[in-house]
Amino acid sequence: MTSPPSVPDAGGGQCETPSDQTVVMVIPPDNGSNADNDVVSTATPVVRYPGWKAMPFVLGNETFEKAGSIGAAANLVVYLTSVFHVSSVRAAVAVNALAGTTNLATVLGALASDLYLGRFATVGIGCVATLIGMIILTLTADVPALHPPPCATTAHCAGATRGQVAVLVLAFAFIVVGAGGIRPCSLPFGADQFEPRTASGRRGAASFFNWYYFTLTVAVIASTTGIVYVQTRVSWRLGFALPAALMLAACALFFSGAGLFVRARPEGKWARSPLAGVARVFVAAFRNRHLPAASLVLLAPRVNAAVHGPVPVPGQGRGGGGGGREGRGGGGRRRRGPAQAHVQRGGGGGGQVRAPRVGHLRRLLRPLRADQHLRHVIGTFEIPPASFTVLPMLALAVWVPIYDRLLVPFLGRRITLLQRMGAGMALSVLAMALAAARSPWDRRRRRRSSPRSGWRRGWRR
Repeated sequence: MTSPPSVPDAGGGQCETPSDQTVVMVIPPDNGSNADNDVVSTATPVVRYPGWKAMPFVLGNETFEKAGSIGAAANLVVYLTSVFHVSSVRAAVAVNALAGTTNLATVLGALASDLYLGRFATVGIGCVATLIGMIILTLTADVPALHPPPCATTAHCAGATRGQVAVLVLAFAFIVVGAGGIRPCSLPFGADQFEPRTASGRRGAASFFNWYYFTLTVAVIASTTGIVYVQTRVSWRLGFALPAALMLAACALFFSGAGLFVRARPEGKWARSPLAGVARVFVAAFRNRHLPAASLVLLAPRVNAAVHGPVPVPGQGRGGGGGGREGRGGGGRRRRGPAQAHVQRGGGGGGQVRAPRVGHLRRLLRPLRADQHLRHVIGTFEIPPASFTVLPMLALAVWVPIYDRLLVPFLGRRITLLQRMGAGMALSVLAMALAAARSPWDRRRRRRSSPRSGWRRGWRR
């Protein structure tokens, strides 16, 4: 039995055709070279790209998956502090580690997809793994033996046991594996369903990208409002059961369209992977680690070290290796670098400055900070702490349909990707300039007024 035919896709790989493939029989003319008049046939598969017929399965899977995964992860800091009785700092560190591991898993998932599995199998494995992780996470909130007892039933808040922590980590592990398979492959898998060699296929792919991010935004809004509200006001058990149910629906939609999808086969060669060049850079740097460095760096002009010098880390302001270089001057006296001297003149703080990692921790502590401020938007309506990120998403959810259904038909042509990127960067610069101009006024007003409302706090993010 012959293997299913395949044709190259837009990315250089191979595309498996759906079951209703077309075979073309080529009969060469009889010019006397074939004495027996044998019929020579060549099986040429014609890939029928489903296009928008496959989008209900692709976009439906993406919408339910994102609503479930974001709904389960948006309130994890509050869940760890309120149910597992973890301190706010340790909870933020744990969620930060989960986010970093998830981002690293996407690299491994992309490699597995390009080299071995293909996008369809990688997304399918990711959906199943995420569903298992969400079911386990729901059990940690539902089964009393899988989380510490409430503080109201004991004299003090008991911490989680090793077994309870192990079950929680197992749930996070499955979620990480699932995200590593879904995130890098979901968008290109949807683009594979459009014919890249025709104008209609390219227009369909461009429109697909718009609606992909529109459904993603809708999923984020729904999860960070409805699901977070259920977790905060109703119960954690129901708040995690809803994302698990959404993930089950995502799996059902994805596998129900399996017979319709065009599947890109993996390359199977490491040399063609984009990460191969990155790996070569690290290998070359390791091999050349003993070579002497050049005395003149052409691409790094001299600057004022007092302005552009390294930022000292707290605790290293006096003679530490990271806070500004120290050299030997005349007479054996040590001289401080300009950056270090500038910090130490600040007074008795020991040269303490705010390290960049503190900014990352502050972003993770936003739900806790929001819980300590006013959360009223209109009247007595309150926003749960983890739902403040939904406000900027509203602009994207409104803009995408306007652009795709009103602006493009009015202009008669689409704005190119380069033009959209340039406009986006210009608007980002304008937004930062407006925020910088308003910041001094905000600081002066904050000292003599009450805390800001949730509406203003949300849009300033």
